[in-house]
This record gives sequence, C-alpha cells and structure tokens, in this order.
Amino acid sequence: MKPFISDIVYTFSAQILSFVLSFLLALFVPRVLGVEGYSYWQLFLFYTSYAGFFHLGLTDGIYLKYGGKNLCEISNEISGQFLIFIVYIFLIAFALNYLLALESVENNRELVYRLIVIDVVLSNILGFWIYLYQATGRIKTFVKIILFDKLILLFFILILIIWGINNYSLYIYACLTSKLISLLYCLATIRDFFTVKVHFSKYLLCEYFDNIRVGVNLLFANIASLLLIGASRFIIDKYWGLIVFGKVSLMLSVVNFFIVFLSQIGIVMFPLIKKMNEQNRNMIYVSSYLLIDVFFLSVLLFYLPINYILIRWLPQYEDSIGYLIFLLSICIFEGKNQILLNPYLKSYRKERLFLYANLLALAVSLICSLLGVYLNSINIVLLSILTSIVIKNIITTIYLNKIFELKLFESSLFAIIYVASFIFLNAKEMSILSFIVCLLLYSVFIMKNRIQIKRAFLIIKNHYK
Repeated sequence: MKPFISDIVYTFSAQILSFVLSFLLALFVPRVLGVEGYSYWQLFLFYTSYAGFFHLGLTDGIYLKYGGKNLCEISNEISGQFLIFIVYIFLIAFALNYLLALESVENNRELVYRLIVIDVVLSNILGFWIYLYQATGRIKTFVKIILFDKLILLFFILILIIWGINNYSLYIYACLTSKLISLLYCLATIRDFFTVKVHFSKYLLCEYFDNIRVGVNLLFANIASLLLIGASRFIIDKYWGLIVFGKVSLMLSVVNFFIVFLSQIGIVMFPLIKKMNEQNRNMIYVSSYLLIDVFFLSVLLFYLPINYILIRWLPQYEDSIGYLIFLLSICIFEGKNQILLNPYLKSYRKERLFLYANLLALAVSLICSLLGVYLNSINIVLLSILTSIVIKNIITTIYLNKIFELKLFESSLFAIIYVASFIFLNAKEMSILSFIVCLLLYSVFIMKNRIQIKRAFLIIKNHYK
C-alpha cells in the first residue's frame, strides 16, 4: 500500500472519531450552557479561530517552502526559527494584554478576551509544528497531535456535562488545558530538535524573514478566506447581538465540523501533488473533481432528517435551524475548495491568485452583508457567505481549467442550479418538494455522468493501489 493510502486511512480513522466527538459536543454543550452561556463559548471559539494568524505568514512560508522535503534535512534552520518565533509570540501576548487593560468592556467579554490571548500563545506554538508536519508529509504524527487534543477536550467537557455545570468559563479553561497538554505532547515528539546547537546568524534571520515573505500572500489569502464567514459573524454580533450570534454559530459549527473533517484530505494531498509530474496532476485533478461533486451534491439530501433531529433536540434554537438551508449549501463549494482547488493552487505556488480570489469574494460578502443589515435580514447576510464562496470556487476552477486545458465548468453550473433550487423551495417552506426535486436532479447528474464517474473511480484506485 502506497504512503498516500496509508495516510488517508490513518487521517480518516482519526478524523471520523474527531468528527463524531465534535458533533456530540455541538449537540450537548448548547443544552447545558443555555443560549447566553453558549454564545460566550462560541465567541471564544470564533475569535480563537483567528489566533493562528499572528505568525505573520511564517508557518505558511514554511509550509510552501519546505513542502515535500524530509524533516531531518531542515532541522538546523527550523530549530533556530522556532526559538525566534517563541520570543516574538510572547511579545505579542504582552502587547495584547496591555491593549486590553486600556479598553473598557463588559466583564464576561473581558474574561473571554483575556483567555483568547492565552490561546494565541498556545495555538501559534502548536501551529508552527503542525504546519511543518503537514508540509513534510509526517501526517501520522500530525493526526496524533490533533486527536490527542480532541480526546483530552472531550474528557474534560464530558465531566462538565455529566455534572451539569453551566459556567461557560470552565469550558474555555478545559479547551485551553487540552491545548496545553497537546502542545507538551507535540514538543515531546520533536525533543531531538532541542539537542541541535543553534547558531544565530544573519543567514538564520534572512531565512526567517524570507519564510514570512513567501507565506505572507497565503496568510492574507487565508485570513480573507476565513473572513468570508467571519465578517458576517462579526456583523451579526454587532447588529443583532450576542444571543443571535450564538444561535447562528451553532448552525455554522454543525457545518464546519463536516468541512473540517473532509478538508483533511487536502492536507494529505498537498505534499503528494508537489511530487507528481504534470500528467499525473492533470489526471488526478479531473478524476477528483467529478468524484467530489458526486459526494458533495448528496449532502443536501440529508437536510430534512438533520432539520428534524435538531428541532427536537434543541427546541430553543428552532428559529435558527432554518439557516441550515444556506449553510449546508456552503459544503458543496467550500468542500471542493478545501479538498482539491486550494491544494492545487498552493502546489503551483499561486498564493497571489489565491489571495486575489479571496479578496474579491470577501468584498462581495461585505457588501451583501451590509445590505442585509440595511434591510434587517439575517438571511441576506448568510446568503452573502454562500455567494462569496461560490465566486471564489468559480475563479479558482476557471484558472485550473486553463492550466490543464479542460472544460469542467458544466459541473459547477449544475451545482449552482441545484443549490438555487434547494434554497428557493425550502425558503418557501416546501421541504418535501425540495427533497424530491434535489433527488431527481442528483439522479440525472449521476446517470448522465455514470461512465465518467466509473472511469474516474478506476483512475484514482489504480493510481494509488
């Protein structure tokens, strides 16, 4: 069995468990904390999702520059850069704490913000090595660290749930504690690096700043990509308040677990794409593109059972569960971005195109979100997220089709029509009709492309057997 299949199996085994555990947390924590407490919990998770960007592009540069290399080959450069990075991130933490001391905010928010600063330190140090493991193909070690973090967090939160503790701050402390223990475990896996004698020199500093230069476009592209959803959440928190923010965040968390789970394939794909010749890149791209559509288009068929289960399990969130018609649709386009399009763009070192596509999509998201504020419509704000992600998907697809001299846009056009039908019918409260229409459209897509689907499956199977 080739390393790719081994990495995929290992990653999927860990991520299936991680996904199940995270999904259970999304179902039980809201019930225990209540709407307000859960909103503060989500506020913490929301802001900490941006904590990893304080590296200024260093880890992205390492990811791009050292992708496909052996970790032992770069041990001297990495050890020195890590020590410089440690000093830098602690200075950032002190600066953030100082700025917080100057601000006057509500007590609960102030506590959340101070705990976020702690997460900035932990997430960035941990992220340094996680990115490096991904880039150098040490997927099993990367997965072990992630799984270790999830299992410890589950242990702590299950205790809190069983005891019926509804203090949101204890859940945040549990999150930080699990991350700290995972960081210590991560440092134990690279203890050999601490025996390397580091010589601080002009070359080391130049290498450090060169990695930032290489990674800064990807950093801004990733920030813009995260803000496609994040900007709308900022706006919801500001104009509709913390409670509505928490309710929308619950639905986003359900969708996000699904996307993160599947995006792990993209993590495995990147170092492998870098090593492929042009013919294999073309072949795998075409086959994967079609098979990903087959999988993701089926997601919307599960809307009815998901909606039914959530309404009965979390009745206090019933008014926000309808937002899933927009958020589930995101899976179709963002899933393809994460698994296929983004890794291919990175492998061709097209960080600048990646950045421009995300910035354009972000501009559309912001304009539409502000229109939603003006019209007092959260549905328009959520639709803006979907629209921006579709735009990014179209831009990157057109570019990669041009590289490989392909015409795959018909599949994207079908996906847009498919999603538009789903949203329109469900918005009119015609859920049964929506299911029937989507099932018919999906069946037509499968029947029309059945020969290509079979061929694509065989190509993927034979290439990695």
